Amino acid sequence: GFLGADVELLAQARFKEDATEANGSSIAFLAEYEGRRVLFGADAHPSVLVDSLQRPPFKGAVQAVDAFKLPHHGSAKNVSVPMLAAFPARRYLVSTTGARFKHPDPEAIARVVVNGSGAGAALCFNCASDFNLDWAKPARQEEYGYTAEYGEPGEGLLVALD
Repeated sequence: GFLGADVELLAQARFKEDATEANGSSIAFLAEYEGRRVLFGADAHPSVLVDSLQRPPFKGAVQAVDAFKLPHHGSAKNVSVPMLAAFPARRYLVSTTGARFKHPDPEAIARVVVNGSGAGAALCFNCASDFNLDWAKPARQEEYGYTAEYGEPGEGLLVALD
């Protein structure tokens, strides 16, 4: 973990967008059902997600969502401040064990905590790992006004959109 690292400094870390062709060609989508909205970010480049709001039916409007499955497992190169502003969420979902690429990156989650939709947002991790447990610290949750939820290994996390 990042232990005592300053969350504000992590959130301000220089952003360098993912430029890989494979991630850029992934399919991201906004699902709506019975008044609930979830953005599935796939491995999309943040600028592509933000630019998609310029096309119909969005016409430049910010799209608040009930949940946002962060792109590329919470990679620092796939979570930008403009993207978080364009899609404010009540829950931010991260799905990874961290085994292969050590995601989520602390800079990405710090951006969510500092620049996301504000107090009361939830970080929802499919399982606890060495790369996300620092966000479970009660003092950190209280300071930044978020909650952290963790699924069980092999079971994941059920996220209810109430």
